[in-house]
Amino acid sequence: MPFDAVYSHSNPRVRKLSDAQRREAVELYEQGWMLGEIGARYGVSAGAINYHVAQRTILIRDRTPKAKQAMALRRREHRRLRLAALGGAS
Repeated sequence: MPFDAVYSHSNPRVRKLSDAQRREAVELYEQGWMLGEIGARYGVSAGAINYHVAQRTILIRDRTPKAKQAMALRRREHRRLRLAALGGAS
């Protein structure tokens, strides 16, 4: 069994994210990426990313209307920058 195997009851399963990927996922979350976007990047669920983020950070996003609006603006800007980096329209 590989070193990074995780056991759930008696069923072994192998982790899908390396330590470096987990650290990067936390950094992306702190930059404003949505859990689903990060999960899609690594081929895991948003719940898996949420688990790792919760284990490694104390950042809890505020869900007030003002915070939601600010997050939406950050998402739009982030998407615009990613599209520009890929050569797409902004």
